[in-house]
Amino acid sequence: EKAGGKAAASPPSRFPATTWREISRQARKNKSLKDIEEQHKKALKEDPLVFDYDGPKYFHNLVKKVEQRKWEQEIVYERKLVKERSKEDHLYADKDKFVTSAYKKKLAEQAKWMEEERLPQLREEKDDVS
Repeated sequence: EKAGGKAAASPPSRFPATTWREISRQARKNKSLKDIEEQHKKALKEDPLVFDYDGPKYFHNLVKKVEQRKWEQEIVYERKLVKERSKEDHLYADKDKFVTSAYKKKLAEQAKWMEEERLPQLREEKDDVS
């Protein structure tokens, strides 16, 4: 207040006070959003899975089980074919047998998979206390 009892007048402005308040509010909001974004980036940099709570929990296990069942079914099918061939071996004893490289590769993959499946079982048997 001035000596004459009148309130000090604010300087004349092109914008009303409500507009200045709105501009100020928007500036604070933008700054806080920028701060939140920086914190988000920092958290992701420290741990890329920090916000992965919406990601699938069990899907990877299901995919592994599907793959395991596929290999098991393939092995059962191969064993069945071997039995059928052994029954017919006497018919084709004088014929040449041809095995493609793709089939050899498939057999190698099956052997590798069976070995990978056998290792955890051996470890369990070794660690079994009973």
